Amino acid sequence: MSPEVKAYAVIHPLGFSAEDVFDSVVRGKSGLKKIERDFLANPVYAACFTDEQNRRLKSLCPVEGWNRFEQLIWAAGKEVLEKSEITPDDRVLFVIATTKGGIEDVENSPDNLIIHLSVKRVIDRLLFTYRDRVGEGAPVYIVSNACISGLSAIMAGKRFLEAQNRDYAIIIGADTVNDFVLSGFNSLFALDSLPCRPFDRSRNGINLGEGAAAVVLHRNGHRDKCRAGSGIYLTGGAITNDANHISGPSRTGLELAEAIRRAVSATNNEAKFDFLSAHGTATIYNDEMESRAFAAAGVADIPIHSLKPCLGHTLGAAGVMESVICIRSLVDNILIPSSGYSENGTSNKLNIQTAPEHREITRFIKTMSGFGGCNAAVCFEKR
Repeated sequence: MSPEVKAYAVIHPLGFSAEDVFDSVVRGKSGLKKIERDFLANPVYAACFTDEQNRRLKSLCPVEGWNRFEQLIWAAGKEVLEKSEITPDDRVLFVIATTKGGIEDVENSPDNLIIHLSVKRVIDRLLFTYRDRVGEGAPVYIVSNACISGLSAIMAGKRFLEAQNRDYAIIIGADTVNDFVLSGFNSLFALDSLPCRPFDRSRNGINLGEGAAAVVLHRNGHRDKCRAGSGIYLTGGAITNDANHISGPSRTGLELAEAIRRAVSATNNEAKFDFLSAHGTATIYNDEMESRAFAAAGVADIPIHSLKPCLGHTLGAAGVMESVICIRSLVDNILIPSSGYSENGTSNKLNIQTAPEHREITRFIKTMSGFGGCNAAVCFEKR
């Protein structure tokens, strides 16, 4: 009953399509640039939209006054609805992943602090605009589970489809870089004043990022003969929690390893995975924890990358966005390189992919970890 990927989208400073962003990542191009704020002792790097890109994003939206979070949900949701073959007879649900929503506008409009009100405005407009495609009454669920929000939303969509409650799950992740988020990570001394270097000996912290991504999952067995498919399936997934610390990761990595084992087991214990897309935030403790988890799960030897040096850490959007980029890897048969890595900096040696490689690719594992000790892993497969 593995759901099939029917459509996807990415909106990011590297490009306004999944194809453009993927091409940039393969070429090692980064969306990171230096930014300064009065409350920051030093400039930091982050992947932020330019003024021109923000104007373009605003121009895509039908309603004046929406904040950037709402604009991102609209742009990503509109693209996948136009690409998919959903009809009013299909049962659809939306799952939205975010960590902070439109919190940067809370001083001007307190309602924006209540994420579900903000999201409902956008989804209601999408349903009205595409009423010839999507029937009325599509439920909307919001997942805000720290940095694993995107993968949590994907897993929620998968479970609804497997329960046969819905035929399509439209998962959208979105977050923005704003002063609230920057000051929060700055207070934890987690921001790097240079482009991040996941798993490298010289790594020194996070680069944030902003954007949105969406993926449409289709219940396997529902009108398959009538509709073209991608041939890419979400085969397994799992969520665990290490209950170690509000912001510090597990010391052993065993809980993330368990999530990986469960996701792989749901796929096929005998399956060969071609690569692993790590969380890879480039903090000292996260990368060390992941290296231990990968070793404990027996996946440290397969090619591993982090997308954070190109995309930045897009928070609630990261799980969806990075999954979509990895899906493009399956489509184009290209292993993605991990930028900024030159010397192993973790206690367990990892097989970091440092250059793009063209070869047949069938399966990958995507992992995320976050504050509060949450961990998630999903597996996708091309058939």
